[in-house]
Amino acid sequence: METVKTIGKEYQIYSVTGKVLDAQKHYETRVTGSGGGGYTNQGTGYTAPVSISSTTVVHDNIFLMDAAGKEHAIQLQNFNVVSRAGNSLTAVWAIKKNKKRGQYIAIFNHTISETSFNHAKIFLMMAPHWLILVGALILCAAIIQNVTLTFVVVIAWAVLGYTKARDLKKELEENYNLPAA
Repeated sequence: METVKTIGKEYQIYSVTGKVLDAQKHYETRVTGSGGGGYTNQGTGYTAPVSISSTTVVHDNIFLMDAAGKEHAIQLQNFNVVSRAGNSLTAVWAIKKNKKRGQYIAIFNHTISETSFNHAKIFLMMAPHWLILVGALILCAAIIQNVTLTFVVVIAWAVLGYTKARDLKKELEENYNLPAA
């Protein structure tokens, strides 16, 4: 277990390594629509265009047996892990300080040297706490009254989060991406 800190947040990193007993995958398509409607008045009018979009969510269910013989059920969303029975795999998750549960952030398939990250979760972990961003925006907009500085603060927040996320991914790869046993 390792501790990862960023501005305003602290996480404990956990992992489990074992052999894949079974791997299942299913896909969920989410469809949303908006628009349509309109009006007519004395033979003229307007019709709003309809917009339809869809996204596909990948669900992975992996059953893993660790070296002590304990079985673990790993449920992932939007990882799209490549694995099959017999592969050696490490699952890594992070739990925020004072919380009991966390999110999976990385899966390492040692047998085929494949790594999958949850990039969005890692970015949200490593970006400074959102209250710090809000405070800085209020300071810039209300007190200093500088719009340019306000945009600089938002960009700096995103760049810091991206940089720290990139560093965490590199550290995870160095610590967990071991060759197959």
